[in-house]
Amino acid sequence: MDVPVFPAVTMDVAFVVDEEVTHEQLLRCITSAGGKLLDTVQLFDVYRDEARLGVGKNLWHMRLSIARQIALSLPKR
Repeated sequence: MDVPVFPAVTMDVAFVVDEEVTHEQLLRCITSAGGKLLDTVQLFDVYRDEARLGVGKNLWHMRLSIARQIALSLPKR
C-alpha cells in the first residue's frame, strides 16, 4: 500500500437544518459541494433541543443539528 503524499484532511461539521431535511438530502448537498476532493462522509450525531436551536424564523417546526465527519483528499495523480 502506497503512503499518500498528501493525507486526507478530516473535519467535524454540524449543520442546523429544519427537521424536514433528511440525511440523504444533506448528503447530496455535501457530495455535490465536495466534488472530486470528497473522500468520506460519516454521520456521528443528531441533536434536537428547542431551547437551544429554536424553531425556524416565522415557521412553527423544530430544527435539528446533524453532525458529520467529512474527509477531503486530493485524487491520485
